[in-house]
Amino acid sequence: MDKSSLKISIITVCFNASNTIEETIISVVKQTYKNIEYIIIDGGSSDQTNNIIDKYSEFISYYCSEPDDGIYDAMNKGLEYVTGDYVLFLGADDHLISYSVIEQVCNKILLYNEEKVLNKLLEDIKSQDYDHTKMEIVLIDSM
Repeated sequence: MDKSSLKISIITVCFNASNTIEETIISVVKQTYKNIEYIIIDGGSSDQTNNIIDKYSEFISYYCSEPDDGIYDAMNKGLEYVTGDYVLFLGADDHLISYSVIEQVCNKILLYNEEKVLNKLLEDIKSQDYDHTKMEIVLIDSM
């Protein structure tokens, strides 16, 4: 399997996130790795969140804005539309650490067998010099 054949699904759930959502979206759409499916589930925002999301519609695979029963309900809605090999939940007030991080993750997935991938990624993340409280990488095998 070559790197470009891995599809990464990224789900962002949000509600009234106009102050932070654009930085989140930009961190996804500027990724050097291009086989990304981006799903945004909005809980029916009443601020400018939807206008900001609309600016990036060409990069978003699926988007809906409707009331939900909270963050986990919204996450489950997003999972219904996932077609990727791996899923990343990215908060509306978070951003990816660099524009190449998804490519780096895909390289690691191919370098190590799947049983060891997450452990190796966690080791690498822990060895980096950045604030772990500002970003979480959660990869879930979608199979």
